[in-house]
Amino acid sequence: MLLLLFCLLSLKGYSQFGIRAGANFASINQDPKLDLELKSNPGYHLGILYEIDFGDNFSWRPGLQYSLKGSKIKSATSGNENVLKTGYLEMPLDFVLKFGAPETSRFGIFAGPYLGLLMSSDLDDQDVKDTYKDLDLGLNAGIQFEFLPVTLGLQYGAGLNNVANNNGTTGDITVKNQSVSAFVIFTL
Repeated sequence: MLLLLFCLLSLKGYSQFGIRAGANFASINQDPKLDLELKSNPGYHLGILYEIDFGDNFSWRPGLQYSLKGSKIKSATSGNENVLKTGYLEMPLDFVLKFGAPETSRFGIFAGPYLGLLMSSDLDDQDVKDTYKDLDLGLNAGIQFEFLPVTLGLQYGAGLNNVANNNGTTGDITVKNQSVSAFVIFTL
């Protein structure tokens, strides 16, 4: 671990820290569908990142951020609507490909895995954390436009694992996170 930290810090000339903030439009996929209508729930994310350049147009961008996800859940039979809010401490590990010279404004694409640790889960302000697994694994992909020291981007995140605990109270269902995010990165 110390060796990794030393290697990252030694790349300072080719690396940069940043602050990332943005809006999430998250929902969940559920299988079986039951009688529920699942809609996007607005949230946010805020965190830090460290971009390590491997040449002029390719980089690796690990980060650490708090991300508020969830879903609006409406019963098709009763018409009742509930709001699920799930808070995750996430570690995105994106690989970035940029087009254009480094000293100019440029377009880029990125993709990579993310790992999320569940910090909170509320359904209409009632704690339901025990109905969800602690770990969320997924993939991110997106586009960005960089004009240093600011980067603007759009991202889609797809959960790969079932986050429902299925401990007897929820039955045998599969729940996966998904989100579309708009973000800004301020390079330090």
